Amino acid sequence: KVFELGQNFPNPYRTTTTIPFTLKQAAIVRMELWDLSGRKVATILPDEVRSAGEHTLEINPALWGSPIGNYMYQLVATSSQGTFVVPKMMTALR
Repeated sequence: KVFELGQNFPNPYRTTTTIPFTLKQAAIVRMELWDLSGRKVATILPDEVRSAGEHTLEINPALWGSPIGNYMYQLVATSSQGTFVVPKMMTALR
């Protein structure tokens, strides 16, 4: 595995939530937020080089006009070993 994507916390959340991930090696990473109908809601983190180690992103999906409900967030990581994608589900409350 090039990376591990953790579950956001708190989940469910009301305003902000934190997404943890760990890179085994430096990689170009992108984090995206999708609704369950397959529509991309936002790019949370545009392509950015991150070093190996533990990372967190604190986000507030309400900034993108996301209503309450379930969403998928996914991390796309590209390294010398290829491109890998892992999705996870999260729930927004009001």
